[in-house]
Amino acid sequence: NYPADVVRYWALSSKLGIDAPFSEDQLKLGNKLLVKLWNAAVFVKQNGTTGKDIVQPRQDLNIWIIDEFNKLHRTYIKYFEKNEFSMALLNLESFFKSIFCDNYLEISKAQFMDQEKKYDTNQVDETRSILSSIFEKALHLFAPFFIHTTEYIYQDIYNKNASKFESLHRENILNLNYKFDISKEFNFESFLNVLFEIRKMKTDNNLSLRTMINEIVIYCDNEVMNTLSKSKQLLIDVCYTKNIKFDTQNKINSQLTKNENEYFAKVNTINRT
Repeated sequence: NYPADVVRYWALSSKLGIDAPFSEDQLKLGNKLLVKLWNAAVFVKQNGTTGKDIVQPRQDLNIWIIDEFNKLHRTYIKYFEKNEFSMALLNLESFFKSIFCDNYLEISKAQFMDQEKKYDTNQVDETRSILSSIFEKALHLFAPFFIHTTEYIYQDIYNKNASKFESLHRENILNLNYKFDISKEFNFESFLNVLFEIRKMKTDNNLSLRTMINEIVIYCDNEVMNTLSKSKQLLIDVCYTKNIKFDTQNKINSQLTKNENEYFAKVNTINRT
């Protein structure tokens, strides 16, 4: 009922030195993760750009995902060197599902599906390249666990350049971290906090995440306002709103209201609980 890679997931999910009783629930979790990996591969193949050198990113979205990958890579290698494979897998799975799929993929869609030319070509090209690069590196980290699936996806998407390794499994995972200088200050957490609040409001009110909000007012300090202003169009698109305003003077509570057939939201980024 389950492919070999899922069985490997079950076997490698147990901590070192602890017996691993057979668990179909764990097999189901592994199968769900494998399906998510396949779905992400389809998205990357359709929207990513391979075969290009990755240059220093300029958008906070892409600086953020590279920073998150580098943090994951350090943790993953630390556990691998201790033979704590289950902990390496746990951190990789969390990154892939929560950071890469639930946030980065969903946010990047706004640029890829832009039919009104709200983003310039350089922005979109940068995101396409970073998307492909991050996913390729994630495949390398998944390779010890999903040896067959990762190889198939890699050959299908990436191994079309003669300079690449013939097999995914021949590359040294120690060298996967990005060497960019990302010491430049960026604060993408503010962006994610607003997005989280809007998603939560819609979910709590039994609304589709694609429900259009007429206007969002964000209560924040000047630093957060300046940070969010750089990615305002992207925030408008991923929150599915027609307009965003900032208020640095009047304290407001986070809430979603409806006036006739239109929704209005207020988000407090200062006093978050």
